[in-house]
Amino acid sequence: MNGEPSPRNIEYVITGRYALSRTDGSRPAADDPTYFVQMTGDFVNYYARTPRGSKAPRGTVLTVMVDVATGRMLGQSLGSAPHDLSRLGTVRTLP
Repeated sequence: MNGEPSPRNIEYVITGRYALSRTDGSRPAADDPTYFVQMTGDFVNYYARTPRGSKAPRGTVLTVMVDVATGRMLGQSLGSAPHDLSRLGTVRTLP
């Protein structure tokens, strides 16, 4: 997934999986520390399962969740409106 060579406004918070469940509706088994990364651009989910002949989903906001301890990606999503990351923790910006 991507299609965006130069994502902008890359921000992240370190939060717990329980807090993230409010953003994606998941039901995590544990409240493991998680990086929640958000960026803007013109993204395309080339790996989405879509009906034959349909175009890949597009969005202007990409979010990625990464397990702090393992570095394993837990999930990603595309959207059209950014989340208010300050509700999840201290917001940090990548250059």
